[in-house]
Amino acid sequence: MGDWRRVNWSKQPLGIKSDTEIARRLGVTRNRVAKARKERGIECSPRSKIYAHKGIDWDRQPIGEEPDNAIAKRLGVSSVTVLNARRRRDIPAFVPEKTKAREKVRKPDIDWDGQPLGVQSDRAIARHMNTPIGSVRRARVARGIEPAPHARKFTKKGIDWDKQPLGKQTDTVIAAGLGCDPNSVRSARRRRGIPSVRERALEQAQPGVPLPPDGRRHTDWDKEPLGKMPDKDLALMLGLTSSAVAKARHVRDIPPYHEAPGVSWSNS
Repeated sequence: MGDWRRVNWSKQPLGIKSDTEIARRLGVTRNRVAKARKERGIECSPRSKIYAHKGIDWDRQPIGEEPDNAIAKRLGVSSVTVLNARRRRDIPAFVPEKTKAREKVRKPDIDWDGQPLGVQSDRAIARHMNTPIGSVRRARVARGIEPAPHARKFTKKGIDWDKQPLGKQTDTVIAAGLGCDPNSVRSARRRRGIPSVRERALEQAQPGVPLPPDGRRHTDWDKEPLGKMPDKDLALMLGLTSSAVAKARHVRDIPPYHEAPGVSWSNS
């Protein structure tokens, strides 16, 4: 490969012969020849425009009017080749008609202050405004507006959360009875400011002691009867999951609870 710094570019047939031919004769890269030509404001040779790649006249191709991969498939070249030819001519990429139509019908910014936030449910407003429900919820929360009263009662699967024993039973037990996710129960309980079974137990055991910022007191596992009762019973008593109790027990190398062996039954 030759040293391009020693080339006298003013004596080269830039724009007369193709960049590829000049680069091959000088022993330099084609990009270096193209850069030297562009720095001097010289257009590429007509032969380079027509026979750039496999004799393709790119100026006669529907670049930007069809997808790059469709043009590449028809011409038998790669999509990158079509992409480079389109970019050299500053032609924007093809945009499907569906995308154009969607951009045309896109509504302007919504005047959230003029919407019945907190009066109608977020879902009803989102359906009426043809916008995602998350946008309605964020606009309502940003203005400090509580959800609509009927939206609190009938949320997922038509559940009336005000009639559920929130805080009196664990979220897992309530979720199992309703056939929903425990996180749904937990969210409904926290929206109403109801403490969990575990938080009630901690409040009774340590009255007057405030909870940490995360709303939970850390369990002192060394004082709990790990391995002396089933994990699910201890979890139910503490308002936790069985996996949390099992994890605490495994960390302390405490074997699981086993009932005392009873009478051995046999068919003989």
